[in-house]
Amino acid sequence: NIMYMAMPFGIMVLNVAKKEIADTYYIGPDGKEENILQIALHGNRIYAASSSRLYYADRKDNLLDFSNWHSVTNLPYADQLTHAASYNDSLYILCNQRLFVQRQQGFVAVDTTLRFQSIRFNNKQLFCLGERGAYTINVQGKLEFVALNATVQDALKSNSTYWFATRDG
Repeated sequence: NIMYMAMPFGIMVLNVAKKEIADTYYIGPDGKEENILQIALHGNRIYAASSSRLYYADRKDNLLDFSNWHSVTNLPYADQLTHAASYNDSLYILCNQRLFVQRQQGFVAVDTTLRFQSIRFNNKQLFCLGERGAYTINVQGKLEFVALNATVQDALKSNSTYWFATRDG
C-alpha cells in the first residue's frame, strides 16, 4: 500500500490505500533537497539514485532522519548515475550509459560494449533500453537481446508478447 516516488526534492511516500502523501524524505547532505531520479527496493534497503550519488538506508530505520541515509562509495562514473533497479536478488545501476551490478567487491560491468539510455522493471523483467535495441537480464545475470535494432524508449512484456516504444515510432 506504500509507493516511494522519486522527486526533484527527495522522496515522497504515497499511501495508495488512503490516497494521501504519508511522508517526504529530504536525503541530501545535511537534510537538503536532492533531485532523486529513481528508487529501488533491494532486500531490507531502499536505494535512491541522484545524478551524482546512490543513497541507501535500511527500511527499518527512521527514514525521515537524513543521518540514516548513506552514500554508496566507489561508484563507477558516479557523476553520471541515472538509474537503479533491483532484479533477481541483484542491484543494478546505470552510469555513463553502462550497466553495472553490485557484487561483494563493488559494482562490476555487466557488459563493456553496450550502452543504454535507461533500465525499466516491468512485468517481472528488467529491460535495458538503448540505441541497439532492447535487452533483458536472464536468470544468470547475463544480457539477452530481445528485439529491434532501433532506439527503444520503453518496453513491456505481456504474456509472451513484447511491446516496444521507439524514437522513430
